[in-house]
Amino acid sequence: MIRLLPLTILVSALVGMLPAARGSVNVFLNGDFETGFLGPSYEDRTPQLGVSPWTIVTASSLMGSFDPGEFSALAAGDTELRQDFFSFADDIVDIGEDISAAGGAAFGGQVTHISFWVAHPDPPASKILVTLFYDDGSSIAQEYQTTTTGWEFFDITTQHDPLGDLTGISFFGNVSGRTFLDDIQVLVSIPEPASVTLLLAAIGAVLLVRRRSGH
Repeated sequence: MIRLLPLTILVSALVGMLPAARGSVNVFLNGDFETGFLGPSYEDRTPQLGVSPWTIVTASSLMGSFDPGEFSALAAGDTELRQDFFSFADDIVDIGEDISAAGGAAFGGQVTHISFWVAHPDPPASKILVTLFYDDGSSIAQEYQTTTTGWEFFDITTQHDPLGDLTGISFFGNVSGRTFLDDIQVLVSIPEPASVTLLLAAIGAVLLVRRRSGH
């Protein structure tokens, strides 16, 4: 008679054989602006007439403790830089495949981190307004105060509603003076699709065998 191992042991063994999870992916495209342009995934809004929109500038435009690479984004006034995410909808799919699809929607991945670097080189210190958008039409807006004229880092992960499906994020430049923005990260934990499929199939097979054997 064939003896079957407990289900928990078999599942643990199967999980150990699977490839590692893909880990976190930054769904904010070109968040370091190193392509040298904003790109089609951005929406640059200028609510006031005569206010210059967001542009891409070289890093030499601002000196500070943070090395932003060759480029960063610059707003000369009260303008909004927004990106709506291409997404995973309710399915676990490949990040590359989904980004290439048309349209945006809520992704099923878990948001693990949201942060950015900002600088207001023109005294006095200023605020930047960050808004998170969700698939149910709601949004969460919060201001973050800089205290120097150099680069400052803000981890705003706690601003995110973990029960909501995040679909976009926007940044408002200072109403007077320059706002530099760089290294935007919206990290989402994505499981490996093949691993999930294999695991579910393996568990199903184990349950079927145990049922037929009467265990």
